[in-house]
Amino acid sequence: MNIRLATINDAELLLNWRNDELTRANSFNDKVISIEDHLEWFHKSLASRLREIYIAEINNIPIGTIRVDINDDNSKELSWIIAPSQRGYGYGTKILSTFVSMYPSVYIAQIKEKNTPSIKMVTSCGFTLLSDKSNTLRFIKKPSDLEIIDAIQKIRNKNNVNWMDILRIAFKHAPNETREVFKRITNSDDEIGNLSKLLANND
Repeated sequence: MNIRLATINDAELLLNWRNDELTRANSFNDKVISIEDHLEWFHKSLASRLREIYIAEINNIPIGTIRVDINDDNSKELSWIIAPSQRGYGYGTKILSTFVSMYPSVYIAQIKEKNTPSIKMVTSCGFTLLSDKSNTLRFIKKPSDLEIIDAIQKIRNKNNVNWMDILRIAFKHAPNETREVFKRITNSDDEIGNLSKLLANND
């Protein structure tokens, strides 16, 4: 399964999924959305720093979407749609479990009390009930310490690649200047290494 950020090319696909009858029945806004309103909302969503929209695919076939809205406390509110043609295969649980493992955070999910499939989906992915009010269930999932450490390691691995790419560019375009800066960095790393040894043996 591949999970990627949505682009403007996904606008029509997401509108069709959103206006599906069962999707609307399980949504807090059950009205049919016009193409004009959808495009306005979608453009703003793609530009927003407080919202992310992802598309889940299997063999390049879109099977669902997850929307992430960042709250004031940095928790992330999740909502999702499974492609109408892909329902009944357990993809909802697979998409959600894959997503929360890829991007550990504090997640919130609000679900209508009658939406049994989504309730089963979040509970199977480790969400716990936070509140039950006005026929709306609010669930939360917090990452474990090990999940956070694994996420940090993945980010560091990516940054190591970025660091090497920058180094290649620098040596290609200004090798002499880069070499001098790199020597200073290496000397500083040696100093840090010595201090680290001192700290480790500082009984």
